Amino acid sequence: MPLVWMLIAVIGLLCGALYHLRYGKGFRDLAIHLIAGIMGFAIGHLGGQTFLRDFPLTLGDLHIFEGILVSFLSLFLVDWLKV
Repeated sequence: MPLVWMLIAVIGLLCGALYHLRYGKGFRDLAIHLIAGIMGFAIGHLGGQTFLRDFPLTLGDLHIFEGILVSFLSLFLVDWLKV
């Protein structure tokens, strides 16, 4: 597994955990937030890699800014759509 994908998983988990600490209520929410955080970060990274190749806020090949932004947007969206 390349280092970039391991960092995507770790930073996505961190985003989900931080969001859960602020807005979560139970274990079901924790699982949903962790999964949404990882998926959002991966989508943000891939979008940044595809559309914003020369964006300055990267860590090597990892697009951190875009990943964190889309991760938290996906977490807000998941909470908004949750019944």
